[in-house]
Amino acid sequence: MARRLNVAVAATAAMALVLTGCSSPSDNTGGNTNTDTGKIDKQANAIDASAKGPAEEIAGAKKGGTITVTAQATPNTFDPTDIYYVDSNEIGKLPFRTPTQFDIRDGVPTLVPDLTDLGTVSADKLSWTFKMQPGIKYEDGTEVKVEDLAYAIKRSFAHDVYVNGPTYQQQYFKDGDTYKGPYAGGDTYAVGAFPVEKVVDTTGAGDQYAAGFMFGLATGRPLNVCGQLGSLAAAEVISHYGPRPQVSLKDLAASKGL
Repeated sequence: MARRLNVAVAATAAMALVLTGCSSPSDNTGGNTNTDTGKIDKQANAIDASAKGPAEEIAGAKKGGTITVTAQATPNTFDPTDIYYVDSNEIGKLPFRTPTQFDIRDGVPTLVPDLTDLGTVSADKLSWTFKMQPGIKYEDGTEVKVEDLAYAIKRSFAHDVYVNGPTYQQQYFKDGDTYKGPYAGGDTYAVGAFPVEKVVDTTGAGDQYAAGFMFGLATGRPLNVCGQLGSLAAAEVISHYGPRPQVSLKDLAASKGL
């Protein structure tokens, strides 16, 4: 069974697994390379919902060996978390793999799956869920786990350590403007409360939170999702009298993309 990476994002954010960067600082020769035609070129991209991952092996490619790259200057880093400029990014595509990839088809960059599928969004547009492809392994043969991808995302918030990396995630992810990464901010995201129209009776709120959280742990959910399940169960029970839910928590969680 494919495992899941569940990501909470801000309600107003349009989420795309696209790694972009600014032009390289490597060319400091001062030469004029302006080829502006005076026209605005139309950018095009696409998503192939029917594409299957992981990416296929490239015909003729060999494992191991040495990659030789000719460049005007040495890229400042090859740490994926700290990469921002195009030169490092393009070289990084050779040894690194990502949840999704762009496949150029008839000149159009097309988003296709690689380590995960293309993701599905929840009904309230607050969460994206990505399913890991089975059988993905590191070079040494160990399994790539969904926790590895989650930790890589958390690591990208540590801008006190990785000062060159992009900052888009601080806008896209819920609590991204306050989370400081796993070193300074801990290995979890803050989990907020689900809003209710009116707090009627708090009896059973703690028990329901614990039940939702433990259900998440028992079913292999990430810790932030466990917290969301607990918050959702507690929010339901405080909206009416009595310590027991009056609706199916399973259906309620599904409606929230959990």
